[in-house]
Amino acid sequence: MKYNKEKNYVGPQGKWYKIFVPRKPLGIDLNYPAYNHDKSYSLGLNKRVADLTFLYDSMALVESKDWPILPNPFMRMIARFVILFYYIFIRVFGKNHY
Repeated sequence: MKYNKEKNYVGPQGKWYKIFVPRKPLGIDLNYPAYNHDKSYSLGLNKRVADLTFLYDSMALVESKDWPILPNPFMRMIARFVILFYYIFIRVFGKNHY
């Protein structure tokens, strides 16, 4: 499975409601963390490890300060809550594979 930045890996693959899951909340592109999450399944890792991979990769993006909105500490805190929301969503509603 090779990363294709044109493809949207965020949200449930093949579901009609995927359009309601934004790829770039607060301008942070979560596509690569979502790709790594899917890739974890293809490597045979379990759901917990795959979901934690998404969480760690996404939090690393927030801490990288590569996003124009995030130099503000308050916005970084909001971004962390958004990432936690995504993580809880995939923990609770995600399937055991994509």
